Amino acid sequence: MRSNLIGVLKPLTGPNLYPFLAFLIPMAVRAIPEILMGPFVVGYDPMGYYIPYTLYWLKYGINFWIFLGAAPLFYAILLGATASGMPIVLSIKIISPLLLGFLGVVVFFYANNTLSWSQKKSLLATMFATLYFVALRISWDLLRSELSLIFLFITLVLIERHERRVSKAALLSLAM
Repeated sequence: MRSNLIGVLKPLTGPNLYPFLAFLIPMAVRAIPEILMGPFVVGYDPMGYYIPYTLYWLKYGINFWIFLGAAPLFYAILLGATASGMPIVLSIKIISPLLLGFLGVVVFFYANNTLSWSQKKSLLATMFATLYFVALRISWDLLRSELSLIFLFITLVLIERHERRVSKAALLSLAM
């Protein structure tokens, strides 16, 4: 049993430990309010916008132009999770901490790769960027903005590593 656990945790040592912590720590801190709130969602926007729009679109269909103007990627993720049978409140309670975890990882890679900081310094920058009270407050409500920040940092990392190959340019364009 112990050797199996060591085998599973082996990839999380060395250079892979810091990106894992950059994901895990912000996600765990953001999950605390979700757990404490029980069956209720954290923040105003989930109850004011995300849940009503998603339920309306699932029931009555989607107008393409209105959907396109409403930051469609986040709603597409939420619609997919809800249409698959997961309750919408549970979807938001799971998606919210995951978004902050992914934001932590992309900030880590931005600091590590683009700014050429050490892994420890990049992890510290990630903790400041994601666990600062303003960032945590934004992660309660502005989930679409948080998703756009993730793509912004992905784009910044890809611009730094941009090579003149079509596959890299296509990935960069998709991130933008």
